[in-house]
Amino acid sequence: LHELDHVRRLLDASDSHRVPHTLKRILTILKVLVAQLDILETMTPLEFQSFRQRLEQASGFQSDQFRQLEFVLGRRSQAALDRFPPNSRARAALTVRLHEPTLWLSFL
Repeated sequence: LHELDHVRRLLDASDSHRVPHTLKRILTILKVLVAQLDILETMTPLEFQSFRQRLEQASGFQSDQFRQLEFVLGRRSQAALDRFPPNSRARAALTVRLHEPTLWLSFL
């Protein structure tokens, strides 16, 4: 999220010569995230459940940061926002993301 925000700021400031390097770093980060999923796919459901509860809401699709990533990239929905309790930190962060420009809009 930090790197995507950085790219948006660069684009908004018309500092586009630094954007490709940052996008390359984002691509590397996303590859690492996908590799983590590859590891999880090697586990049986029972093995995964043995530690799943410790992750709480930080786990994958239930994570507010995963939803923030979607919002920054342009996939926004009020339903995703409504899954988080009112007045929670997660909902506040998502509300901010819902109302700020997407990466695509900054690019345009």
